[in-house]
Amino acid sequence: MGPEQLQHSRRASSGSKLLPFVLAAVIALVLAACNRGPDVDAPALLEESLKAMQGLSSFHVSEVTTLKYSGEGSEDSITAREIDFRLPREAIGTVNKKNGDRSFQYEIASTDDQVYVFAFDKNTGRWDRLDVWEDSFEKLFRDPTSVPSLLFHPVHQGIYEDVKMRGKEELDGTPVYRLAAKGTTRYLMIAALFAEFDIEFWIGTDDKLLRQVTLSKGRIDLPGVKVDHGTKFDSTAHFSAFNVPVRIQVPGASAKPGVSPAAVTTRPAENHSGSRCCDPVPASARGEEIR
Repeated sequence: MGPEQLQHSRRASSGSKLLPFVLAAVIALVLAACNRGPDVDAPALLEESLKAMQGLSSFHVSEVTTLKYSGEGSEDSITAREIDFRLPREAIGTVNKKNGDRSFQYEIASTDDQVYVFAFDKNTGRWDRLDVWEDSFEKLFRDPTSVPSLLFHPVHQGIYEDVKMRGKEELDGTPVYRLAAKGTTRYLMIAALFAEFDIEFWIGTDDKLLRQVTLSKGRIDLPGVKVDHGTKFDSTAHFSAFNVPVRIQVPGASAKPGVSPAAVTTRPAENHSGSRCCDPVPASARGEEIR
């Protein structure tokens, strides 16, 4: 074999060795392009989605939130919520909290001008109405560690920055856009507090409705006070049952704090948590609206 033939053979051999790497690079680029999804204005899509949600008559939220408190001996708090919202200002559902080895069960119901919160007393086996600070729909749903509050309470509007498109994928069989953003908000609970967090949105490509929202790397501090750790939180909320009629029946005016709802509800009924508060019904049994 002459020098020219030998050189050509070496080039061919080198090219064949590089071919798998070239193909892998091409495939990676194609997959990246597919995952990126279409050229969508992420901030505009988020705004459109929030407006679409607010335009519904009702929806269901299933959410789990974890709070990690700083300080020696502090225990994590886990809150699970199952709430039906009937827009614009009504809701009914269950809240289960766990702090270390202690657990608490609550039933909540809110109409335009009334808030009912019942707690289960393990000692008496009763559901007792609580006299709570959250005496309005707005106060009941303003906690920034909870996704529905962050999305729909006026005090938290316009708090998202650096909204970006993460891609297009499927969530539980539904095609969705996945967006990510940063959030910061100041709000009043018992004191003035500051919260910051990362947030991701899964938005239906066809109807632009939210399917899932997650909070991560959340932190709560007092403004102007240097805190080494603060309270950290994360949360995952799933949205469903869009425009499905929600049945709400709250106790009458005779339902005073300290009184079991079973004693004042005109038509008590077992619900998905086993309580007898406020006659809520699970998603599978929602039917005719009543007041």
